[in-house]
Amino acid sequence: VIIRNISRANGRRGFVALSGSGNRFLNNVAYTNVSGGFNVFTITAGVQTFANNIALANGPIGLTNSTAGTGITTWSNNDVFGHAVNIANTGALLTNGNIYLDPFFSNAATNNFNLRGPFPLSPAVDAGKTNGLTQYDATPVVGIARDMGIFESPFMKIGTNKFFVNDL
Repeated sequence: VIIRNISRANGRRGFVALSGSGNRFLNNVAYTNVSGGFNVFTITAGVQTFANNIALANGPIGLTNSTAGTGITTWSNNDVFGHAVNIANTGALLTNGNIYLDPFFSNAATNNFNLRGPFPLSPAVDAGKTNGLTQYDATPVVGIARDMGIFESPFMKIGTNKFFVNDL
């Protein structure tokens, strides 16, 4: 389980799964890596899970999936933005709940990967997946769902263009 990590400005790829089964990449941020954000290569069996991650401005591809055989990659509730190609798939890929919007980090250039709010409120707030992941992450959920990225924001969506600040 790879959880709540930042891969920034690497000369190659941000996060890579080369082998194994049951790999889980949860609530990570891949930012400005040279060859891509999240990469799955040569997985021939099992399920690889990517959930609640943010890939921003990695070149040229946000997610590369090239599983073979019976390998399956599950890519759900992630934000992929700012790539020439957001997802390049040559294998079995299941997707749902993903968004393709600027995550509005507070200041990624200075390594502040908190989600911005309240104006504008990051689209990654309350947009993550919570079900089935709590056994890997005990971080309290603020709002109706886990946020995407590494930090849980103090902001919650309570309706269209409405927010609430939880001052924990």
